[in-house]
Amino acid sequence: MKSSDGIVIVLIYGDDDLLIIESSRTLIDDAKKIIKDNFKIKDLCDLRYFLGIEFARQTSGILMHQRKYVMDLILDLALSGSKPIATPIELNQKLTTCEFDTHIGDSQDPILVDPR
Repeated sequence: MKSSDGIVIVLIYGDDDLLIIESSRTLIDDAKKIIKDNFKIKDLCDLRYFLGIEFARQTSGILMHQRKYVMDLILDLALSGSKPIATPIELNQKLTTCEFDTHIGDSQDPILVDPR
């Protein structure tokens, strides 16, 4: 749906989840009214959880994270008693393809050439 004020974005997931995002509250209300006139819907108000991502409003913006997903994964894999360990590679290290090949040391593949 488009309007002179902006664009309403409608994301649909599965058969029963719908997310409407827009900078204008009136456009969101208009979109909800159109949908409500044609379908039976339940408005859950502010977004908290969608597609495995949690949303938290803050004064500085919206925080998106997957804490619940990660915690469920840790429980499912019985990793809750595990101890943290340092990563075996330097964090945020940027390797070119040649450096990566040299670092991995795989002699079966030809070494790639980095574009200049």
